[in-house]
Parts: sequence; structure tokens; C-alpha cells
Amino acid sequence: MKRIILLKTMKKLYFLLLFLISISAFTQTYSYTTYNSGNSGIGSNSIYDIKSDANGLLWVASYYGISTTLNGTTFTNYNTSNSGIASNVILKIEIDGQGRKWLASQSNGIILYNGTTWTNYTTSNSGLPNNNIIDIAVDGQNNLWVVTDAGLTKFNGTTWTTYNSVSNMNSVATDSNNGVWVTNGGVLYKFNGVDFNFIAQGTQKILRIANNIVYVKGSDSLITLTTSGTNITFTYQSTSCLAGSQLNALDVDSNSKVWIGFNGQGVQNFTNCTTYTKTNTNLGLPDDYFSAIKTQSSGTIWLGTLQLGLVKMTPSTSTCNPPTQLYTSNITSTTATLNWLPPTPAPNGGYYYVYSTSPTMTGSATGSSSTTANIANLLPNTTYYWWVSANCVSSQSTWAPGGAFTTLPNQTGCWKSVSAGSFHSLGIKTDGTLWVWGNNTDNQLGDGTNTQRNNPIQIGTATNWKKVFASGKYSVAIKTDGTLWAWGNNQFGYLGDGTTTNRTIPTKIGTATDWEDIAVGEAHTLGIKSNGTLWAWGMNVSGELGDGTTTNRLVPTQIGTATNWKSIAAGTFFSVAIKTDGTLWAWGYNGHGQLGDGTITNRISPKQIGTNTDWADVVAGDSHTAGRKTNGFLYTWGYNGSGQLADGTTSSRSTPFLASDAIQKVITGSFNTIAITTSGNVIACGNNTTGSFGNNTNTSTSNWVLLGSNSHMMISTGGLHTLSINNDGVLKVTGSNNYGQLGDGTGVQKSTFTQLVCPTSNLAVDEISTTSNNLKVFPNPVQDYLTVSFDQKIVSVTVYSATGQQVLTKMINDNKGTIDFSTLTSGVYLVKVNADNNTVKTVKVIKR
Repeated sequence: MKRIILLKTMKKLYFLLLFLISISAFTQTYSYTTYNSGNSGIGSNSIYDIKSDANGLLWVASYYGISTTLNGTTFTNYNTSNSGIASNVILKIEIDGQGRKWLASQSNGIILYNGTTWTNYTTSNSGLPNNNIIDIAVDGQNNLWVVTDAGLTKFNGTTWTTYNSVSNMNSVATDSNNGVWVTNGGVLYKFNGVDFNFIAQGTQKILRIANNIVYVKGSDSLITLTTSGTNITFTYQSTSCLAGSQLNALDVDSNSKVWIGFNGQGVQNFTNCTTYTKTNTNLGLPDDYFSAIKTQSSGTIWLGTLQLGLVKMTPSTSTCNPPTQLYTSNITSTTATLNWLPPTPAPNGGYYYVYSTSPTMTGSATGSSSTTANIANLLPNTTYYWWVSANCVSSQSTWAPGGAFTTLPNQTGCWKSVSAGSFHSLGIKTDGTLWVWGNNTDNQLGDGTNTQRNNPIQIGTATNWKKVFASGKYSVAIKTDGTLWAWGNNQFGYLGDGTTTNRTIPTKIGTATDWEDIAVGEAHTLGIKSNGTLWAWGMNVSGELGDGTTTNRLVPTQIGTATNWKSIAAGTFFSVAIKTDGTLWAWGYNGHGQLGDGTITNRISPKQIGTNTDWADVVAGDSHTAGRKTNGFLYTWGYNGSGQLADGTTSSRSTPFLASDAIQKVITGSFNTIAITTSGNVIACGNNTTGSFGNNTNTSTSNWVLLGSNSHMMISTGGLHTLSINNDGVLKVTGSNNYGQLGDGTGVQKSTFTQLVCPTSNLAVDEISTTSNNLKVFPNPVQDYLTVSFDQKIVSVTVYSATGQQVLTKMINDNKGTIDFSTLTSGVYLVKVNADNNTVKTVKVIKR
């Protein structure tokens, strides 16, 4: 297959040429320096282990004591003739958190060096059970773990304790959680302090534990698994780029790249699938047999051989650095966008990228002149891995791994409208059904419980929901018949039902059928009716209702007599609105200048802001306001502590500031602002600490940042999480997820937009149009006949399947009746009771 490569031409013009690029065409090059007893001060040519201390000093265990060096220029050797070291044959070095060096000798026990004194622990002077040391490790609590023929021994500085229920152990290692791992030449165990728990077979010895991954040599493979003991992977030479099966040593560098030293196959950067051998390099690699390997943050790699001494691999001084901050976005069932940031200095030849379904980099590379790549024709519901490198024309950087992403299953969008509250979300599907998810502490989901929902759950069976509005502790909605519904916390009359009683399910507010739009604040609600009148209810401590008082209102109260209100927004204790004549109005709390009248004075009645008559729409955050004019100019004012005004500062403003032009839509969260430009780009500013921008960062900004360019039918943000529906009805989510408000079932925070799979019917609770009455439905579960009784006259009963399909209807016209369930299959059904006075209630019934 042909791939695209970029070539640089004059005037920095780039042309795409079809050309096949081998993955290994450009690899990091090294120079090699060998230190042996004949050309340097190193103590021995037989190297067993290499470690580096906190000062970067290299400690080399050898056949003739210990050698130390900082960069290979000068060596200091410790042996039995010039120091207090008790043995010359040192097989292993471990350095603990106090900087002490623990040495495993071949036949003379354990040696401790504290920088001044050498202490030798043997069977004759300590609890060490055997002087022939096979392997050692230290944990984060500075305990020493020793493997001998006698078993596994722990030394805490005072006491020696031996565990020997597993015999013939040949390696030991500790993880970052102080877990202890051992092998006995066939089985990998994890020691829990008492017992040895079986983990895997086919193992020979532990090579390394790094980044919560255990690397184990298998009989003919590299075995990797997480430190939790799950996700075990066997990697074979025949099915990957693993250079060989005789793995002797392994280390993981500061870029999380895995380096392996082989017995006969050289040394390999396994992450990049690049192998260095004596035969494929002409720069001085002296051998293909390596017994030890140690990487350093500078990129230098130290190798130990059993005959030829110590080898230093020094990376070339090329300034071709790999790209950084790799992330994916816009993932669908068949497409995805790869993103990265340029290195310093930026390459003059663009980039190469590779993607495949294999976690090992294989195949050909594609060239790109930008820091994004749109890939298509992917398989649905499939995991892909990807890598990017910089093309510096004369050289190429190392490959930077982008990680993995999984395409979505084949599906079409199903969403029409969404609303993001502080910690919960509401949505209406294209079939008019209502769905909720997230925090439910205050019954704001309306499912009859206060149980958190990590996945969307359907509320009732109604299919005529039109608009939803999520606040912090309560929710409001309008149906297509113009009726108003509310549920959740009602402490100060937020719901408008004339009480301060919380409602656990959607409850009809009044009898009006002409509600057009709603705005919910922190503790008050605004509404516009189809006749253009303005209404408000809830808390009024700062005059946010605009009725000329500071008295709370428990029912919708008309504000003034004007009939030309067009657009409304509610923040925390303040309100803003636009009339059909294009004038801007504001009232309520003004401590941060959020009313925009040039003062910080509260207003208890609507006050016109300026004299302009070209305002198109207005939105409100917690304490800031954004308004768009008919010419697309966007203005912001109010609190600016997170940079949500997009003026490059964090200073508040009490008058409108021109923040952008060419804006077709603006959305506010608590402390951020999102806008859609007339060209379709999505931009954002302000707080992003929870990833609510979806740009793979948690960085807040006082200037606009570009989030993407896909078409968006609707965006809603609560400030900490964001919901976005595109023109195909596909819902994507990002940001905080500690209450399940993203609805993806994980509860894990996201920093990139993730598609939410369309939910199937899982009806939750009943929906009532008046306060609850004494409805009784029994027996439940039911075998044959279901009895329904009510303290009102029941007009009819309708039964629906769990998928929402109507299965039977019966006219009752009495306070009590029976429904024949005997012919229905076992499962969950929804029984909808229609009574006098338009009372409707739906309950779940289980058919045995």
C-alpha cells in the first residue's frame, strides 16, 4: 500500500508524494563506548547488574567487586583488597530510599554499604538463612527481601523472617505499593505477607517492575501484567517484533519506553521495535550478549556484558525531538482525529504517524504537515494503537506512542436536546422521551429515588417532552402541550408548585399550557409564556425575581406587564433578559458587575442596560454574563476569576466587553464560556480544571482556545462537564464524572469528548400530574390477574412492555378493576393508570 510522505521545498511549500516508508527507516542513532579493564579503571569485564542512585552515580556489580562512575570518565572500585566489602563476586545491587546500597554476593551473604561503613550479614552473625544469595529487592519501606535456597527472607533492619512455603525461588521484585513478587522458575507468585498467591505459569524470572507493570521472562516470551495481577499478556517473537526469546535484562526509560538486553540478539527498544546488534550497526556496539541494562533520563543507556565490560550508548546530538501531548478526539465508529503538539524546535519536514490494531508498531507510516491527522475507514468497536514521529528531513525523531483508542459501535444518533446541571444531566431523545443521569441527592433526576445514576435512565412513558433545564438541585421541563413540569429540591419554592416540599418525580406546575421557555439559576427560575410575558419564582434574596421586592415566591409570578420578552437567563441570584425590540435588561445581585450597568449595585426590578437595540440573545454563568448581538459580536461582563470573559485577564468587568466577533451561539457554565463561530468552530475560555473543554487538557485560560470544528446542533455545560449533540443527533460528553453526570457508566473524568451510546428503554418511575394519590397495584409480581385500585375513579389502564410498546388497554370507569396478565410473557411491564381530573400515574409491575 502506498502512503503519503512530506518533502520540504523552497518557500516552505510542501507537496504530498506517494511513498512507502519503513518504520525503521529513521531510528535514533547512538555512539558506543566500551569500558573494560584494559582501557579504563573499571574493576572487571564481567558485569552482573547496573543501578543508578539519586545523584546519577552509576553502581556496577561485577565479578571483582563494585565499580562506580558518573559518566565513564573516572571509576572508583571497591573490592576485598581496598575496602571493607566482604566479597568480590556481587550479583545484584539494590538502592533503598535512604540511599543505602544492598549487595547480593555469590556465597558470602548480604553486604550493606551506607556510604561510609560496610556491614556483612551472614548465617553466622544474623538471621540470614543461607549465604548463597540468588536475588534481592527493596521496597518503599526500606525492607530488604532476599531469595536463597532456603526461601524468601525479609529483613526490616532488625528482624530476619523467612517464608518457605514455595521452594526453588529464583527471582524477587517489589512494586510501588510494596507488593512482593517472586518466581520459582516456572510460576509467578505475589506474596501477601503470609501466603504466596498464584499469578501465572510459564515464567522464568522477573526482569523489572515499572509504571505498575510487571515484566517477566517467559520460557520463550515476554510476559507483562499489571501489579493488580490482571491483564496478563504473553508476547512471542513469532507474533511481534520481539528480537528474541532469550531475555536477560530489562529497563523502562523516562519516556516509558521498554529496553531489553538479550542473550545473543543485542539490545532492543521494544516500544519502538528498534533493535541494535553488533552486525546491524557500524558505530561500535561490541557484543550481542548483554547481562544488565540501565537507562538514564538523558537518553543514555548503560549495558553490561559478561566478558567485554561496560557499554555506554549515547544518543546522537540531533535536535529532532518527538512531538508531545498526543491525544485523540472526534472518535466515531469509523473515524478518529489524532492530535499532538510540536516539539522544540519544530521539525521542518512535518510528521509521520502510524496506526494499527496491534499494540506493537508495525506497517507503514503516513506523512502529515500539521499536528492533526483525520483517519477514516476504521472498524467499528475496535481498539487501535498509534505513534507519531517528527521528520527533520535529515533525521527523524523517535516514535512517540499515542496510546490506544476504541471506535464506537455502529449506530445513529438519537438525541434532540440536553441540559447539563451542576452534577446531573437531562436529555430528550428524538422520540420525545425523557432521560436523566448523574447526581440525585436532591431527587433532581425525578426517578422516585435519591440514587445516583451512572447511565441514562428513562422517566415515565411520555413521548411529548420538548425542553429540559437542569439546575444544581432541581430540574424543570416543558412538554409540547405547553405544560410546565418540575422536580427535585424545593427549599425556597424553586419548583413553583406553591409549596417548599421536594418532588421526587416530574410534577405538573399549575394548569397553564402556554409556557415557551425557561431559565434556571442557582435558586430561582424564570419563564416566558407564548404571549411574551415574563414570570419568576423561587429565592429572591437579592431581587433576582425582578418583582420589586426581596420576597421569595412559591408560584410563578408575572414580572411587570410587558409582553415582548424574548430571551432569558438566570445566574446565581441575578437575571438577564432581552426584549423583542433588541434591548438588554438585568436585575438581582450585582457584586461582580454581572448586570453590566457599570455599577456593583443590586437591582430588584429589571433595568435596561445601555441603549442598544441590537441584542440577539444572552446567557448567564454563576456570576458572569455573555450577550450576542445581531451582527455576531459577542460581549462578556461580570466575574472573571477564571478568565471566563476571554479578555486575557482575570479582572472582573461591570460593563460589556467585546470578546469576539462572528459568533452564532454562546453557552455559559458556572465559570467558563463556550461559543460557536459562524464558520462552525467551537471556542472556549475560563475554567477547565475538570476537562470540560474536551481538548485533552485541564488547563484554564483567559483567552479563547479552539475545541474543534464539527457541526454542533446543541451544546450545554454546567461548568464542570459538557454535553454536545451534533447534527446527526450523536451525543458526546466530557469533563467531571464523579456523580456519573457523563452517563457513560464509568464515573471516570474525561478530558476529551466521548460519544454516549444511545440508551434503550429502562423506564424508571411514575410520572404524576397532581400530588400522589392512594394508588394500589397488587399482587406485584403478578401471575394471572393484577388488581388496580384508586381513591379516584379510574378511567382506563394501559400496559406497556419494557421497551415502551403498548401491549393492552382496558377501560375501568370505577375505583377498582382487574387486568389479565396471564397471556403476557415473563418480564417487566409499565402500568399506566388514567383517572379523573387528568391524573396519570405509571408504575412498574413484574410478570412471573
